[in-house]
Amino acid sequence: MLTGLRNSMLPLLIVVTIKDAELEQQSKEFLNVFLKNIQSGTIERIDGDEWRETRYYIEEVSQKRIELGFTASDTAIFIFSSDIDSLLEVIGSVILQR
Repeated sequence: MLTGLRNSMLPLLIVVTIKDAELEQQSKEFLNVFLKNIQSGTIERIDGDEWRETRYYIEEVSQKRIELGFTASDTAIFIFSSDIDSLLEVIGSVILQR
């Protein structure tokens, strides 16, 4: 009986997975939406109408990931680890054009 009690007191480990194809698709979609906003030249205020599509996409992906069991931290890591080289290149070109 003591063994059963010990096992029930162990922390629950949940493994969450996502298919590579779905992860790749989400990454491409996010980059397309984000880069479109960056290229529009409106980088000062991301709470404006110009950024609505990007905000909506992040909300949509976040909700899908919550349903799959991912944490908010997992989703943040996904967003911030997207193709950073492409993001920096476009951001740099927008800044240089000003």
